[in-house]
Amino acid sequence: MQRKKNIRLIIVLIVLVAVTIVTYFIQSNDTNTSIDKTLFVYQNTNEVDRVTIESQGAQVDLSFGNNQWTVNERYKADPQRISVLFAILKQVSVRRKVAKSQEEQITERFASQGVTVSLFEQGQQVKQFMVLGEEDKGLSYMTNSEADEKYLVEIPGYKSYLAGLFELDANGWRNPLVFDINWANLVSVQAEYIGKEANGFTIGFDNRDYGIAGMQTDSLKLTDYLDDVSLLYVNDYLADAEVETYNELASQPKAKITIKDVGRNNYSLTIFDKVQNGDYLVLIDSLDYALMQEGLINRVTKPKQYFRVNQRPQ
Repeated sequence: MQRKKNIRLIIVLIVLVAVTIVTYFIQSNDTNTSIDKTLFVYQNTNEVDRVTIESQGAQVDLSFGNNQWTVNERYKADPQRISVLFAILKQVSVRRKVAKSQEEQITERFASQGVTVSLFEQGQQVKQFMVLGEEDKGLSYMTNSEADEKYLVEIPGYKSYLAGLFELDANGWRNPLVFDINWANLVSVQAEYIGKEANGFTIGFDNRDYGIAGMQTDSLKLTDYLDDVSLLYVNDYLADAEVETYNELASQPKAKITIKDVGRNNYSLTIFDKVQNGDYLVLIDSLDYALMQEGLINRVTKPKQYFRVNQRPQ
């Protein structure tokens, strides 16, 4: 009986040794054909002065000059999104190659939906790759002409839809801050309410403090209000085709905020009514229509009496 047990143990040992040997050779083969996880990384982002993002029939041109990034040489770029872009370029990691069963489908999607990203330094292209995403699954893919393979990519430790950044249109790259000015040069902030003129007011500076002429005001409320105005941002700038859907709404302004600085420059925000999703339609400097969150609108549309001393907050 013991002899039979020993024979069984020897057989098990032989099987385990065989499995170990096979596993070793498989792993060795994998090591020899290992993927370069840094295939799409570009560390020298400090020298990049232009990025082009091309999709089907559209191109976004991000360029650096005069100490700032601009979008299509027309608008100030969102500094946070520029920072996120460069963070992705430095940290993006290849997870694996696209599965063979998906390769044909992903290749076709790259051809029809892929976004081409090109990095430049002083007019010379230094890197180029393509991006594709599946937003519903949160998956992002990359490829390039050198690799001729499609890869699933990620930033290790972060669950984020990387491709989403490269899918933004020109408006998506614009600085969302409404009043991008030097607030040390502020002269006045005027709020007007169409149809409710008595609620309007002008906050001015009298070389000592801010106040509203003819009224004893709560300095803390005034300071908070100016902070809220300085931090206004939009959710989304609207393209011309989108603006056309709001023509009727845009003909009926509800309020207007105008800022003047020491250089006699005027900056304005015209506020209209809500749109279907609950955001407000706004017009910045009589040029750009956008959508803004209701909460932000509520903070900067206080009536004059709100600032009177001992007046209860509204």
